[in-house]
Amino acid sequence: MKKLYISADIEGSCGIADWKETELEDPQSSYFRAEMTKEVKAACCAAVAAGVGDIFVKDAHDSGRNIDPSALPECVRIMRAWTRNPYSMMAGIDESFCGAMFVGYHSASGTNGNPLAHTMSTDTVRVLVNGRVASEFLINAYTAALFGVPPRHRSIRRLRSGS
Repeated sequence: MKKLYISADIEGSCGIADWKETELEDPQSSYFRAEMTKEVKAACCAAVAAGVGDIFVKDAHDSGRNIDPSALPECVRIMRAWTRNPYSMMAGIDESFCGAMFVGYHSASGTNGNPLAHTMSTDTVRVLVNGRVASEFLINAYTAALFGVPPRHRSIRRLRSGS
């Protein structure tokens, strides 16, 4: 059975344009948490259609209490709450996964393209890895690669073919 790892963030979810919209305590955030849930569900449904039978989702935004688990397909296991794991937004990943997907990711600190661009913290001006500006996507794709898990950010079709 193919296993897929999905790490989900919120700042890159459709329509989010203000930090308040990402905070659990703010009344506006319920709409955007629902949007994040829909986007994660869409990725899960595409993976199921491609033949994936076991999906692990890490709710990787802030407290990890953003995604509505009841909206996800039955084959999905979800890790909620923040972990004290060194892999942070990729907690729970191991070499048993056939691929990793990233949903709701955003631009890196100090770059354009997203009004909520940051890398791991809003206090960080810029993160460099091997001299290259690093986004959370890049850092987490490297984390997946550490376990030999290829990132699947462009096409779910590769999961179907097993490549």
